[in-house]
Amino acid sequence: MSNEVTGRCLCGAVKLIAHKHAANVGACHCHMCRRWGGGPLFAIDCGTDVGIDGKEDVRVFDSSAWAERGF
Repeated sequence: MSNEVTGRCLCGAVKLIAHKHAANVGACHCHMCRRWGGGPLFAIDCGTDVGIDGKEDVRVFDSSAWAERGF
C-alpha cells in the first residue's frame, strides 16, 4: 500500500502529490468554508513533502484578518 496521495483542481491546471500524510483528518465549519464547498472543509496534514505542478496557476488572497485562501 502506498502512502502517497494525489489531487488536482477542477480544471486540471494544478496537480498535487503528497508523499507522506497524517492519518487524522481536520475539519473547518466556518461560514466561508461551508459557502465555498457546500459543507465543512476536510483536510489532512501533508507536511512539506508535497509536489505541485502548475504553481503559476495558483492565486492567494486574504479572506479574513487571520486567514488566506488559494484557488
